[in-house]
Amino acid sequence: MKVETTLLRIIDAVPGDLLHAKTVAIGPRFLWDTRDNSFYPTKGHQLEVGANFFGKGIGSKFTYQAYSAAFNKYVSLSEKQVLAYRVMGCSANGSRVPIYDLCLYGSSNDLRGYATGQYQDRRMFATQAEYRRELFWRFGMAAFAGVGGVARDLDQFRSDELLPAVGTGLRFRLTKVNPVNFRVDFGVGRAGHTLSISVGEAF
Repeated sequence: MKVETTLLRIIDAVPGDLLHAKTVAIGPRFLWDTRDNSFYPTKGHQLEVGANFFGKGIGSKFTYQAYSAAFNKYVSLSEKQVLAYRVMGCSANGSRVPIYDLCLYGSSNDLRGYATGQYQDRRMFATQAEYRRELFWRFGMAAFAGVGGVARDLDQFRSDELLPAVGTGLRFRLTKVNPVNFRVDFGVGRAGHTLSISVGEAF
């Protein structure tokens, strides 16, 4: 009963226009991809930049903008070893940005070790490096580390509030022809840990 009462109070406190809001956006996307393989890249890079413009003129409840940029780099250390690096940033601008369109820390594997939405705000960055190695038969492993942060404005990022993460994972190649891996990663962050399971590399 106490839980239900608390939940009802939270729902009542949420403004009604957020519960019945529609967001519509238009915006450009730019992609530059020189990777040698989209499933398991060993060299090259990928740059993706995008912007979404939400406006009442196109049917959106609120007017605001969302920007994102991500850069991945891959370096082959040997026939069975790859070093991968990723850096990304996100920015949400406007007088009123809905909570579901704020930058979500931990989403899209930007930094494993944090649950998606555990940290969110108008500004976010994350950077990580991952070492990948083939072991024997179809098995492989990975080790990764990174750091990031969230803040309302760029000048509010603080070194003592950065969010670090480290982890390791196991890989199993699903096919002999294409290098598609089944991935299990365990990441540890400042406030807990995560276990992620999927097909394909984190980035």
